[in-house]
Amino acid sequence: MKSGMHSFFNISKNKLLSGLKKKEIDTISGLLKHEHFPKGTYVIKKGEQKRKVYCIVKGNVEVLSRFDFYDEIRLGILTEGDFFGEMSFFTQNYTRTAHIKALTDLELLSLDSKAFDIIIKEFPLTMQNITRTAVLRLQDSNKRFVDKAAVEQEILSQRIRQRNEKLKLANSILSRQNRETRKDLLLARNIQKKFLPEKEINFPGIKISTYYRPCTELGGDICGIKRINNHQIVVYGGDVSGHGTSAALITIYLKQIIETYTLEKREDGSEQLREPGEVLTLLNTRFIDDINEGNPELYFTVFYSIIDTELSEIGYSSAGIHCPPLIISGSRAEELFKQSDFPIGHVERHVYDSYKTGLTTHNKLLFISDGVVEVYNGKEYFGMNRLKKLLHSALSEEGKISLEKIHRKVTAFTKEKKPLDDMCYLLIDLHE
Repeated sequence: MKSGMHSFFNISKNKLLSGLKKKEIDTISGLLKHEHFPKGTYVIKKGEQKRKVYCIVKGNVEVLSRFDFYDEIRLGILTEGDFFGEMSFFTQNYTRTAHIKALTDLELLSLDSKAFDIIIKEFPLTMQNITRTAVLRLQDSNKRFVDKAAVEQEILSQRIRQRNEKLKLANSILSRQNRETRKDLLLARNIQKKFLPEKEINFPGIKISTYYRPCTELGGDICGIKRINNHQIVVYGGDVSGHGTSAALITIYLKQIIETYTLEKREDGSEQLREPGEVLTLLNTRFIDDINEGNPELYFTVFYSIIDTELSEIGYSSAGIHCPPLIISGSRAEELFKQSDFPIGHVERHVYDSYKTGLTTHNKLLFISDGVVEVYNGKEYFGMNRLKKLLHSALSEEGKISLEKIHRKVTAFTKEKKPLDDMCYLLIDLHE
């Protein structure tokens, strides 16, 4: 079968293209190449640098790796509808970290670098599918690894004198796995960086500055800016519960979902800007269905707003926010609101309300993550009042706010203790 002639049925059931319309899938079909691999052959070998994504049409593959003197260890099985190889596109010098071997005769559809770049740019839903699949695979992999490690540790503890050499070998394997994990963390961080806003952005009547510091190699904070037209921009920020790779990948997925829900397509093909409360209501349903599946420990706090310079107002909705944005007039800073709604993921079918507040051309808006005011020095937290005083001093003495200087003074409060949470700042300066 030649490239471009694949059946809609074979392609549409693949998880990479889940949710795409027939017309979009027909377009992507022309970029796909049909490939066959006999049972027992390697599709990918560990250490290779070739860049390809494969969609499984028919057959099964196993994911294998080798540690020191052990034979190949099976890490998982992928089957019809799955895809693999996508991580090779997110860093420059990526080398494959595992073997992919055909368990049966195999029929695949492949995308090269050029084709893959086209589909993630033209069809952003595919990036959502990639990040969602990565989160689910990582959660499953982590669970299997923890369960296996706990059993093996118990066995080794009982036989430590007789099997000392095996314990040394197991430690060597764990060290190798840790090195591979660190490599994957750096890769995930590079992916996350691609989705953070630029440090400085200028729109008509608005200047935006951002500053972000994760507490570990990967963070769970999210921050986004989307320009709608010459007088409206969407600004949002939030925090996924937890830290590390899972939290970072979930933030990427949520960013895609939020920006997808920002505009609603009408029947005539035009687009209408959704109210903030409607966006959070849709997001809550999607988050519960796709991510947390009723797990109360996995949730998302978020503030979503629309700033309209023509109407001189900000419309907003919030979910679980403990640190409301600050409206700054002159050198005085006050919270935009006093109480927030339920976090995303806590209450099924919950409806979030929208609110509006007037602005002036001399106002500033400061959005911060809770990690800023929750900096701890061993005795007390930094707190919102200290932040307000810090802003007042900066504006009174210098007439402006430098987010980097503010961050240095906040972290100095810890007296060299490591911050416990990600720290994110976003400053909006309104002007004529």
